[in-house]
Amino acid sequence: MSSSRYLTVSRVTKNFGHLTGGPKYYQRTRITSNLNPRSNIPKPSDRIKYWNIVPGDFVRVVRGAHADSQKREVLSIDKIRNTVRLKGISRTNTNDTRVNVPVHYSNLQLFVGEYEFPTKEGEKPKSVDVYATRLSTSAPMYLPAARRWIWNRYAASTSPDLPTPEGVAPRKNRIKITWPTIIRRTLPNQEFDHDTPASVAKEITWKPADLSQYELYPPYFHIPAPESEQRISSEQKELAARARAIQDAYIRGEIDASVPMEQYLARELSNPHSRAKKQARWQEARAERDRLRVRFMKAAKEARSTGGSVTTVGLNLTKAQASREGAFLFEAHIRKTEKARQRERAMQRGAVAKLERKKARKARKVAKREQALRNLILEPAPNQALPTGASV
Repeated sequence: MSSSRYLTVSRVTKNFGHLTGGPKYYQRTRITSNLNPRSNIPKPSDRIKYWNIVPGDFVRVVRGAHADSQKREVLSIDKIRNTVRLKGISRTNTNDTRVNVPVHYSNLQLFVGEYEFPTKEGEKPKSVDVYATRLSTSAPMYLPAARRWIWNRYAASTSPDLPTPEGVAPRKNRIKITWPTIIRRTLPNQEFDHDTPASVAKEITWKPADLSQYELYPPYFHIPAPESEQRISSEQKELAARARAIQDAYIRGEIDASVPMEQYLARELSNPHSRAKKQARWQEARAERDRLRVRFMKAAKEARSTGGSVTTVGLNLTKAQASREGAFLFEAHIRKTEKARQRERAMQRGAVAKLERKKARKARKVAKREQALRNLILEPAPNQALPTGASV
């Protein structure tokens, strides 16, 4: 459990995780920092369960070093240390920055509202800030849909005292204190000089291509690629060549801008990693693998019938043995192809060059160590023996 996790600016109580024990060092050490001076961490049994003072409320400090009876806004609360950070109570940090000083919960009185109190005869009533000296709450209730606890808070005793309504016992006189409203952050709606006006952004400027000009500007992505094994007619080949020529001319800027280029950019602007395209590539690879397996098995059977052996097993193979031999050769070919593919990918991502640099670095390190040993000179000292055959 992190202490900063329960230093919150939210007025909502979603759980009571701050009542757990947490790490043992919470109970045996004094954690001091620039933000939390003298921050003794109370035991879980001494922590406040239902917080009636939340960010957005107004309180006054009546005890402690910061007591001044001024109305201050609550900025954040620390549910682990039972402290509150108030606006206007801060100190200078070691880095010459201002940080808010925590004030204990028990030193605060919650602001109830402004009430008019009578003064001397003939004078107008005077508005006075009223604070709660004792709080009470309704029974807390958990809302599963909102995932939070809710309850009402009341001022059971105030300072100065408010008159009790007629027919209400003084002990049952309570004033409901509303929770602070959550101010949602709104996006700026002001238009600046560097922004595009909404009318210009909503204007439809794209016009679909004229399909009647299909013969003049054939769509490139409908024509099979040159390396494709798909059989196409000579007319389609001429159409594909003309489409590629138009695309190359557009890239070089040698063609009119009125050409419907959405036909030629469809392939470049489409996502090659979509699920449908990845599935199509996987299915094509599986089909090609199945066709290759069949070719290997047919080759093994033909070698049996023609007398030519594709392996060192020999002749006189049955059909089942030839099929197994073809399957074995197919698996060996797949493993060899996969290794070659891995080496090619390693070359592309720079793994081979990285390995070469690593080998060169190790070689330099070994050479440097050998040079240091060759240049080592030992001073005469006891318990030194010269190896046999070594020259001084």
